[in-house]
Amino acid sequence: MYFYKISNLLKGTTCDYKGLNLDLIIPGTQLYPDLNQNNICILASSENIPSKDDLIQLSEDGYNSIKKQIQASLISPVTLENIRATKIQEIQKKCIELSTGTFKSKAYDGETEEEYSCSEKDQMRINGEFSIALAVKAGFSTRPVSWYKNKDAVECIEWNADNMIKLGEDLHKFETDLTDRVEALAAYVMSLTTVEEVQKVAWDTVIPTTTT
Repeated sequence: MYFYKISNLLKGTTCDYKGLNLDLIIPGTQLYPDLNQNNICILASSENIPSKDDLIQLSEDGYNSIKKQIQASLISPVTLENIRATKIQEIQKKCIELSTGTFKSKAYDGETEEEYSCSEKDQMRINGEFSIALAVKAGFSTRPVSWYKNKDAVECIEWNADNMIKLGEDLHKFETDLTDRVEALAAYVMSLTTVEEVQKVAWDTVIPTTTT
């Protein structure tokens, strides 16, 4: 059996290198990945492939030596810093998910709590109606203020300007609270000193209060 390392890839050539897909070769290594095992695949053939300037034949030991070096370079070490960074990314992803979901407010009538969409599109529209409501209150506009009564409503209805201002304020508080939560959790994650502690942190984790 023969083992090979491609040392000079020529993109766009007609040569198929015995069926290898050049786009799959790991950049900087010219070695093939194992797509199923996330490892380096051994390029092997039982045929005597004619020698080419850009194809180097290796012994099995030589190939395995290269393979081990590449594998080691691809594996991210499990360090406290790496685990912290991964956890903070996880927290930020959760924040984005929540910030474009729904929020609750009693703004419509001041009594009944309703749920409202806060998708990126709806946030822009609520902020627009909020600005109109401020202009109405200041006497700069007479345009009607309108929005959905809740997230399940299919048509907009007219809102009192004061109530729309309250809805805009509730949306702002909801988004600000999420941002504050991310910052608090990130600071907490950075204060932890073991991988095990960091891995246990979740969005709803209760952050211990420090007493002096």
